[in-house]
Amino acid sequence: AGLDVAAEYVASGDALALKTGRPHYEVPDAVWDASNDVLKHGLALGAERDCAVQLHTEGTDDLTEVAEWAEERGLARERVVKHYALGRLAGPTPSVMSEKDRLLEAAENGEPFLMETDFVDDPDRPGAVLGPKTVPRRVRWLLEEGHGDAVRNAHVETPRLVYRIDTEATLGD
Repeated sequence: AGLDVAAEYVASGDALALKTGRPHYEVPDAVWDASNDVLKHGLALGAERDCAVQLHTEGTDDLTEVAEWAEERGLARERVVKHYALGRLAGPTPSVMSEKDRLLEAAENGEPFLMETDFVDDPDRPGAVLGPKTVPRRVRWLLEEGHGDAVRNAHVETPRLVYRIDTEATLGD
């Protein structure tokens, strides 16, 4: 039901994507199966609303099966985004955690990818994940390392492909 409500926000133009997923820890088979049903429902809604779907799932470098579920429901696999991804991912588009080794792998791979930090604003857990200033620092680092094409890929081409947004149009003259 929560996904259905979120899809209404997409339909009204107040959101441009949905988020769903499945446990990233051990659960009984019944919970895993139910979670996959919810994930599939989210993919179907993404197809119905013509929007991207971000996945919060277990850590893996292969979500081909999930990408196939998306395509079976009419949602292109590139419009499915794996949150907290490694540098290389089979299936959906990876949103790569901005650690240098992961970014180098994504940059050298040449496939569509996004960059993220997964920042947690919790005073009881300082430094739990990379802070929000990490992405700009990593962009500078990638440029210094000669990966300008990868920066354009992550910040212009992939957002256009996945979310159908023009990030260049948001820049000032």
